[in-house]
Amino acid sequence: IIPASITEKAARGMFTIGRFTLTPDEVLRRKAYLEITPQDERLLLEAHPHLVAHSARIIDSFYQYLLSHEHTRKTLAAPGLVDHLKRLQTS
Repeated sequence: IIPASITEKAARGMFTIGRFTLTPDEVLRRKAYLEITPQDERLLLEAHPHLVAHSARIIDSFYQYLLSHEHTRKTLAAPGLVDHLKRLQTS
C-alpha cells in the first residue's frame, strides 16, 4: 500500500516509506526490478483508496497464507513476530 507521504516527498526528490527514505534512482531501480510499468502505477494509484480501506483484511490474509506453509510458519514462529510485522505494515 502506497502511503500518501510518497507523493508529498516526491516533489522534493525523496520518497519516504515508513522508516526508509529512497532517492529517485532507488525508486526507479525497484520499479525496474518489479517490472512496474507506468500503467501499473496508474492502476495502483486508482486502487490505493480501496487497498487502504481493506488493508487490515489484506494483511491478515497475507499472513494466514504465509502461515499455511511449513517453511514460512517456522520462519515466523517467534512469539509476537507476526503481530509486530502486521503493525509495521499498517503504520
